[in-house]
Parts: sequence; C-alpha cells; structure tokens
Amino acid sequence: MKKKIFKTYILILQLGITMISSIVIGLIIGLCIKHFFKLDIIIIFLLFGIISGFINSYKLIKSTHDLGKSSISKSLGSVKSEMEDKFK
Repeated sequence: MKKKIFKTYILILQLGITMISSIVIGLIIGLCIKHFFKLDIIIIFLLFGIISGFINSYKLIKSTHDLGKSSISKSLGSVKSEMEDKFK
C-alpha cells in the first residue's frame, strides 16, 4: 500500500517538473528572441511551452498507465498458471 502511494507521489512530482520545465524553456526562448531580434513574440513561445508541457504530461500518464496494465496482466497470468498447476 505504501509503495503504491509513493509511486503516485513520484508521478505527481514528475508531472509538475515536466509542466514547469516546458513552460520555463518556452519563456526563455521567447525572451532570447525578443532580446536578440527585437521581436515581441514571448506569448507565442510561452504558449508553445504550455502546449508541450501538456503533451509530455499526457505521454507520461499514458506510459505509466500502460505499464500498470502490463504488470497487472503479467501478475494475472502468473496466478492463472499457478492455479492451473494446482488443479492438474
């Protein structure tokens, strides 16, 4: 039980870091372009950062969910084979 809670906390931490880092990177790129090229397009790169943060968070959640499914199916498969061996 504690292991599952710990894994959930780690997933939440990874999601937060993914979102924040994507937004900060988009903001830094926008600020650099504004500084070097005198173009005021910070908002566009900030939006790119937000969108990439959501996409990466979705991929992280999906991969974690798929791993959970595969581990459940593996454990069910091993239980099934153990039950078949017992009743032979």
